[in-house]
Amino acid sequence: MLMSAARLGLLAMAPLCLGTGVAWADCKMSILLVMPVTMSGTRAERCLVRGMLGKDLDAALADCNSAKREASSNYEFLYSRGIVQLRRKEYVKAIADLSDTIERQPRFARAIYARGLAKMGHGDRTGGEADLQAALAIDPRVARVFRDVDLGL
Repeated sequence: MLMSAARLGLLAMAPLCLGTGVAWADCKMSILLVMPVTMSGTRAERCLVRGMLGKDLDAALADCNSAKREASSNYEFLYSRGIVQLRRKEYVKAIADLSDTIERQPRFARAIYARGLAKMGHGDRTGGEADLQAALAIDPRVARVFRDVDLGL
């Protein structure tokens, strides 16, 4: 299996994290935020990291939009942009991107769960709860991904 340039970059930079007392997940996010962007996959990953952290959401959206222009068949940028739009409380746009993601990857539990959160933020508690339950049926651990991230909902 081929690794994206971002993942290869992360592996090369991993020693910077060792012995610092910083959790690998936090270090990975920090590395992605400063990595030079050379591929659409890297842009989508950086967009997602910024979205999950709530950091520089305008730049995150620009990264996602660049990733879309460069690789329009890739669902990862849609998921990443959906997360950024969820964070920005642009629920209708988040629901649209996450729904497109789910259309391409029907069992992508994180996208289904995030769409549920977006639906709830938009006022559709019934639809949101249905998505949350559907995501949990696919992956019972999916809620943990979002539990540790304060989306401000």
